[in-house]
Amino acid sequence: MFFQFFIQPILERKLLDHPLLVTLAENIKTLYNVSGELVAGLKRNPDNIAEVFHKLAPFFKLYSVYAYDYTQVLNLLQVIIKYYEKIIIKI
Repeated sequence: MFFQFFIQPILERKLLDHPLLVTLAENIKTLYNVSGELVAGLKRNPDNIAEVFHKLAPFFKLYSVYAYDYTQVLNLLQVIIKYYEKIIIKI
């Protein structure tokens, strides 16, 4: 639901114009899908948690990519905020 009603419309309407923000939104979509697969796998096979995690292990690397991009996005947002603060102060 989060992706369908929040992230997807942002991407479709191209409301994010910086490539880093688009990448972050796409990473959220991917992580949402991985998390969904993890939950579904645990529901299907609650007695063999290790098998479920082993199957999805390669995708857990995506969390580190998300974390790195998230830090970069925060830095970008700080620059944008400072830029607009300067404009507002001049007005």
